[in-house]
Amino acid sequence: MPRRNFIPLLLLAALRPAAAKTDPAPTPTPVPVIICPVCTNPDGTIKDHCLIKGNINWNGEYIYHCPRWRDYDKTDMGLESGERWFCTESEAVLAGWRKPKYKTGPCR
Repeated sequence: MPRRNFIPLLLLAALRPAAAKTDPAPTPTPVPVIICPVCTNPDGTIKDHCLIKGNINWNGEYIYHCPRWRDYDKTDMGLESGERWFCTESEAVLAGWRKPKYKTGPCR
């Protein structure tokens, strides 16, 4: 009987592309929205005197920005990602935010 060339079945199975997984993608855990109750009006808007922006940067650092500081105007607020407004600099520090590294003086 002539010998036939064949590829073992296990090798064929290894060469096949993997089937797509049917498991659903994990649902991301929502980040709670934290808003200073003293800074917020009853309708959810920010009070006029609470102008310090608590920003979370791309590196996960919690940095606050005061009006007239270099990056204040270009800092966007994303309350859904945990960023928040503060009324005082000490409130921001107590909540765990720090000032930008370029800034050494107080908010003014």
